[in-house]
Amino acid sequence: MSDLLTVRNRIKADHFLNDSEYDSRIDDAIRTTLANLEFDKWWFLERVGSLTLTTGTTTITLANDVGAINFIDFSDSADRYRLQDMTYKQLTDTYYNNVPLPTDKPYAYALVYRTLYFSHTARATYTLPYMYYARDAVLPTANSDTSIWFGREGINLIKTQASLLFATEVLKDDAFSPLPAQAAKITMNERQRKIRRY
Repeated sequence: MSDLLTVRNRIKADHFLNDSEYDSRIDDAIRTTLANLEFDKWWFLERVGSLTLTTGTTTITLANDVGAINFIDFSDSADRYRLQDMTYKQLTDTYYNNVPLPTDKPYAYALVYRTLYFSHTARATYTLPYMYYARDAVLPTANSDTSIWFGREGINLIKTQASLLFATEVLKDDAFSPLPAQAAKITMNERQRKIRRY
């Protein structure tokens, strides 16, 4: 796994930069790129875990390293099924018409930023297996800091997008930039397509 210094130096090499004049601007471009991708669903970000829905509750606050949900399963001695993924509006229109909310097993959920809302008030404490897409809990700031994107699968995408952002925001009128903006955009789009194929 690479670190922030490695990614920064690769971007500097692309633009033939040798000194530290642009280091902070390159780091900003890297962090902006990471923030823009933090809720994306890439195969190499898939993780599995379990959630605990406690008796009498209807929500779970997710950990900071959870970006998006792939699925949530329910299983007990009588049933095994996948919960329906809904928007918050769909969930409230379908299930929240009754006040108070009925007590039962969860059948559906909606994710609103960091909070999962469930279709029913939990009748018991349930452990819910789920698959999610990881995100960085904290973006890298120090040279030795890493990111889940700095592994073999994601580093080139981050480097290409951050390099393009840096070039268009900082070097747009600078002779250091080796590629015209349109050529850099085509290169970035082609790399995205190749990565998404796998």
